Amino acid sequence: CRPEFDFLLFVLIEWCSENLAIVKELGDRAAQGRTHGNLGNTYYLLGNFRRAVASHEQVCMSGVFKSYLTSREKH
Repeated sequence: CRPEFDFLLFVLIEWCSENLAIVKELGDRAAQGRTHGNLGNTYYLLGNFRRAVASHEQVCMSGVFKSYLTSREKH
C-alpha cells in the first residue's frame, strides 16, 4: 500500500504549499516555519532528501528559532 501512502504525501505537499502562500501573505513567520518543517518531513518520507533539507533550512531562515531562543532567554 505504499502507492496510496505516497499519494497522500503528495496531497499534503499541495496543502502545505497553499498554506505557505497564505501565511507568507499574513506575515506569520512562526506558521511559515512550521509549514516548512512539515514540508521537510513530507519530502523526507518520500525519499526526496535534497528538498527535505532545503525545506528545513527554510525553518531556520524563517526566524522561528531566533524568536524561540530570545523568548527563553527572558525567563
